[in-house]
Amino acid sequence: MLATGQFGHLARVWRVGDRSLMNTFGSGGFSGDMNGIAFTSDGALIVTASSDGFVRVWDNAGNPVRSMGPAGQVLNALALSPDNQFALVGGALGLIQLWRIDTGALVYSFTGSG
Repeated sequence: MLATGQFGHLARVWRVGDRSLMNTFGSGGFSGDMNGIAFTSDGALIVTASSDGFVRVWDNAGNPVRSMGPAGQVLNALALSPDNQFALVGGALGLIQLWRIDTGALVYSFTGSG
């Protein structure tokens, strides 16, 4: 599977082998383009970072699990820890935040300059 973030508040999950679209999700429930997207290492969840400043967790059927934020700025980078416990997001204005995926708790937030 391959997940892609889209402008227009959407994410898509594709089957790579036959290039077919498996699922489209995200529209209607929020605003913000999906600038970062990643599967957890077990494939059970998809995490997105959006231009509306939210980090969202979805099941692989496209159902929302939880929403974290808002960060107060556009989020444009996302990385997940290999143990599926944390999401690290980066903002357009130097913000870095670390979130717990399972609870949605903010662990750490830092804003740098330069």
